[in-house]
Amino acid sequence: MKSVILILSVLVFLAPHWVDARTHVKITNYLYGNLELRVHCRSKDNDLGNHLLRAEQSFDFSFSPNIWGTTLFYCSFKWDGSYKWFVIYDDGRDEYNCNDATCIWQITQDRPCQVNAPGNGLLCYPWDGE
Repeated sequence: MKSVILILSVLVFLAPHWVDARTHVKITNYLYGNLELRVHCRSKDNDLGNHLLRAEQSFDFSFSPNIWGTTLFYCSFKWDGSYKWFVIYDDGRDEYNCNDATCIWQITQDRPCQVNAPGNGLLCYPWDGE
């Protein structure tokens, strides 16, 4: 009986990862002064390449988070002589922060901000490494 309860518990824990398992990330250039933004995102297994975003242009990607809850995507951001990086998707932070499995980010010189984070509207983070 204990093994049945254990198996059911594991299934309940993993169910969110199996049902509608795609997560979407949208990154939009909100740099002041209409600057171009160069974005390069990757995970341990996927390199999404370089993308040039003009003012208010976006780059979107989607993926299936792993069942262990350890999926990470990090991006480098370059503009006008500046270089920053940020973990744009952290399963531990974003699994429940992103509305309907969609993570929307606005990138400014000051920091990356997550749009429509539940209960917060706009949730900004410091650049990684700062």
